[in-house]
Amino acid sequence: MKRPWVLLGVLAVLIVAGAVLAGPSGSADGGPHGTLALRRYLQAMGGTVRTGDTPPDGPAVFVLLQDLRDANQAGDLVSWARAGGTLVVANPQSETAAAGGVGTVGRVGHYAFGPTTLAPGCVAPEIAGVHTLAVDAGDSVLESDAGGVGCFPISGGTFEVTAPVGRGKVVVLGGISPLTNALLGKADNAAFAQGVFGSGGPVVFGPPLPPGGAPPKGLLGSLPAGARVVLFEIALAAVIFAFVRGRRFGKPTNEAIPSPVPSGELVHAVARLYRSARARAFAGDVLRRGTRRRLRSRLGLGPEPPAADNGALSSTVAQLSGGNPDHVQRLLYGPGPTTEEELIALGRDLEELRRRVEGSWT
Repeated sequence: MKRPWVLLGVLAVLIVAGAVLAGPSGSADGGPHGTLALRRYLQAMGGTVRTGDTPPDGPAVFVLLQDLRDANQAGDLVSWARAGGTLVVANPQSETAAAGGVGTVGRVGHYAFGPTTLAPGCVAPEIAGVHTLAVDAGDSVLESDAGGVGCFPISGGTFEVTAPVGRGKVVVLGGISPLTNALLGKADNAAFAQGVFGSGGPVVFGPPLPPGGAPPKGLLGSLPAGARVVLFEIALAAVIFAFVRGRRFGKPTNEAIPSPVPSGELVHAVARLYRSARARAFAGDVLRRGTRRRLRSRLGLGPEPPAADNGALSSTVAQLSGGNPDHVQRLLYGPGPTTEEELIALGRDLEELRRRVEGSWT
């Protein structure tokens, strides 16, 4: 009964891990996790929106919805922002966010699912007209170095941080969920997007890696830090489960032993089975084998040999009991009984033979 529950538990872990690892992708498609609505909205508001591999020259907004850059590549982007650009990073576990002095301290909804509504809790140009922001519970909570302005406080941190760098700034979001097709129309997410991306100049959506950049080695290296933490926790839970199941702590538990079945009840039960099966020949063979085994033990003849060697036992028993050797031979090795009366008579004769043999020593 436990096997289906174990399989269901493994399936639930895989589903949760898949949901955590997949998350919003930030692609330009029309799915619920895409950002097609955001790009069309910014264009409708009069902005210039395009895709580019590198930040443009002059004041502009360079957006990284997914980021796999290393520390050196991230430093180049921050240097670009110092010259007057706005760098928007929606991947809080990336090296680019760390280069802007921003890190994560937890999740918005811990282990909950579904959107969460946050209040601004700050005064900043990009928050003008924003009263609430709908974000996914799986997004991150941020903390920043001195000089960063955090908005939308929750769980000891904030969802958005603006860090001034030189003549520009780095804007880090706890996730891309408020910019996705599914949540852009919720709460004041559209007004928030206009405030973040409408700081001046074209809006350029950049790739996860710069041109010629080498991706992280292996599948594990390509996963975000949060996903790697989840995989580590699953592996640790499996090790702990195996350790707990494989070792019992403390003294063994004294279990109540069920009441033993009386031997007489067992004999009667077996006898009823033999009788219902009409196993008279088999029952007679059991009686003969038991008698021969007891007589050989009392006479010191040892165990019964595999081959038919009944002459020694029959002659010895006939001498001790004073009976006819042929009669003793038929009694110990004869054919099986065919009726209940023959079975009863065989049992009575075997018992009488055993008593005469054992009584010959007294």
